[in-house]
Amino acid sequence: MKRIFIIDDHKMFIEGITSMLKNTQQFEVIGYALSAEDFLRRKQYYQYDILILDIHLPQMNGIELAKRMRNEQPELKIIILSMADSPSLIAQLKKLKINGFLTKNASLKDVINSLSQVVSNKTSFPTQVITNQKAIIQDTHYLTKREIEVVQQISNGSSSRQIADNLFISKLTVETHRKNITQKLGSKNVAQLIRFATKEGIL
Repeated sequence: MKRIFIIDDHKMFIEGITSMLKNTQQFEVIGYALSAEDFLRRKQYYQYDILILDIHLPQMNGIELAKRMRNEQPELKIIILSMADSPSLIAQLKKLKINGFLTKNASLKDVINSLSQVVSNKTSFPTQVITNQKAIIQDTHYLTKREIEVVQQISNGSSSRQIADNLFISKLTVETHRKNITQKLGSKNVAQLIRFATKEGIL
């Protein structure tokens, strides 16, 4: 039986997943945490095969935690949870070598199928993304690696000059990136940009 640890700040959701898996023979929820920080404090006390973690956590988000755990435990199976499965988010998860993705309204069948795929050393992502990689790349919300870095810098309150210095590029290049990002995301101001970036797991 594979052991699962869940990290999500909604206890009701954790209880729902635990209940869904209670009568299965393949999987068992052995623990949970309501934040990344709580998990990191206690993780040495648990033996788990799969991490299921929400992308939106109170402080350290799911992407940051997944990166850390991937470095610490390369063989660990990681499944990310989110309310939406945008192509840009799925593309980012694949780049990070995340094993799977589930939306929070997934059925028991979807959860079991995803877990089964992951423990079989396969990846589990929405079918439309797997079968249409070209659509992901052409998606208007898709940001390049450099554009993501610029978004992260903007979210930290950096000016174009500071971003240029931090990324070792010219201020003009930064302004070009900002223009491209705005066009791709349709954001009218920094607040909208940060909201979208947070939703997509970029921050």
